[in-house]
Amino acid sequence: MENRFGFIPDPDNPGWFVRPATKVGRFLDMFGAVRIRIEPDGRARIRVMPELHHRNINDTVHGGFILALVDQALFLGSAAMGVQGAVGGATIETATQFFGPLEATKPIDLLVELLRETGAMVFIRGLVEQEGTNAVAFSGTFKKAR
Repeated sequence: MENRFGFIPDPDNPGWFVRPATKVGRFLDMFGAVRIRIEPDGRARIRVMPELHHRNINDTVHGGFILALVDQALFLGSAAMGVQGAVGGATIETATQFFGPLEATKPIDLLVELLRETGAMVFIRGLVEQEGTNAVAFSGTFKKAR
């Protein structure tokens, strides 16, 4: 995995990589600690634990947080799957469908699937789930960094 994102092997979870929460103030820092691994089927699994500031007025995870997480998952998942140019790429489009709320006290997993990679573009689709229940579907396209 291209390490400009700051991932290191997770000592508490064999097979996972973790980007510890930092106080640097970059956009990715708003998600707290982010974990990632490659599943046996080749998809990337990204895991975050919601924090108090990720909740909405209903005490569930805010949809805006999920949308931001989906956007980051395009790049994080692609980088973990070995796509060169994922780091520093630019989002072209995303589509997201919400099926139901996400609980603010349980880990959130994003399963990211690489549909196609061309010389300049990457096409992704995925699911956001919590404890095995699908809550959000998404797709997206981004332009690779040079």
